[in-house]
Amino acid sequence: MTVHEASNQAVISALANYLAPHITEWYGESAVLDSESFTLRRNPYSFFISFPVRTSAGMQTLLVKIHRKTEIRTLADALTTERLQKIARDEYEISQVIWQAFAEENSPVCIPVKYLGFIEKWNALLMRRVEGRMLKEYLLRPSIALRNPKSLAQLQKYLLLSTHWLNILHRRVSGLQIMPFPVEKARLLIDEVLSKLHERSNGQVDINPFRAALEQELEGMRDLHVPVGLLHTDFHYSNILVTPNDQVCVLDYALNYYGPIYFDLATILIDPETRQVQILTNGRFIAADFIQSCKRLILNEYFNGEPYFKNVLNFYCVLAILNKWSTDEAVFSNRWRKMVSPILSRITRRYYAKLVLRYLRSFFIDNLLF
Repeated sequence: MTVHEASNQAVISALANYLAPHITEWYGESAVLDSESFTLRRNPYSFFISFPVRTSAGMQTLLVKIHRKTEIRTLADALTTERLQKIARDEYEISQVIWQAFAEENSPVCIPVKYLGFIEKWNALLMRRVEGRMLKEYLLRPSIALRNPKSLAQLQKYLLLSTHWLNILHRRVSGLQIMPFPVEKARLLIDEVLSKLHERSNGQVDINPFRAALEQELEGMRDLHVPVGLLHTDFHYSNILVTPNDQVCVLDYALNYYGPIYFDLATILIDPETRQVQILTNGRFIAADFIQSCKRLILNEYFNGEPYFKNVLNFYCVLAILNKWSTDEAVFSNRWRKMVSPILSRITRRYYAKLVLRYLRSFFIDNLLF
């Protein structure tokens, strides 16, 4: 056992000892925590500890989420970072607002994660695990590549439900207000995304044409007024679960960032086009016409026939693509990919450049039409 593993084990044991006598508060009188069978998962910005719980209704899972920064290696270090403690407290508070909002909506097909509590000593968020499959699993099935009508229809059904979930969040939780388009905040976002792409590609991606085009788009939005509120900020197929009862539940909402609703919509719209299998097949795994039909479905469901600003949506789509591109550039530095990364990087850069150009052309064509 490494030093880091031993440190994590000590924290988890102490946490389990605290949780064991309290487990009946959340799962009923006969519930018992299995403190020895935990699993620890590291995400870029959080640790997740899963504890099996034996209940009268069968086995369930208690999830414990502890925020981290990417450079933090151990649970002990995460617990002593003051900024992370505030983030966790804020997440718990907003989770209660979300739970109440969805209870009032009373939708049979859209459900939130149930947060059970927040333990300040461990900076730990407690939640019930939602059983289900990620929406990306439905997107990346071979039957999608084979254009199976049943699989295509099923994916679109879940996309409709996911869009409805986002609509509930925005309407009931985000506190939307019609405000002037945040030009300066958008300019900072351009700088942030392009700086990451430049750095992670070691300067091999020329970001100047993208900056010039985005700045030009920005000028055309200066006088617009758009819905602004708290955003999910990571609304993509990997954060959407489909339960065995055909409900959708969305995970990992940050809800500490204010911006136009188009930010969240752009994230899910560009997801299929920026999946690795789509890149490596040069856009052939998921048919282009099916991707377009999914986009129309999402936008029709979200806006329900009401007008919206295509140029603003397109602007955030380009930023979302560039951000995903920068993430993929970072992956090429992984040790096991060193031999193939030059090939992958060429394929990826060519694909992303064409994709961004297509969106930018769409923006300028729409402007000409109007």
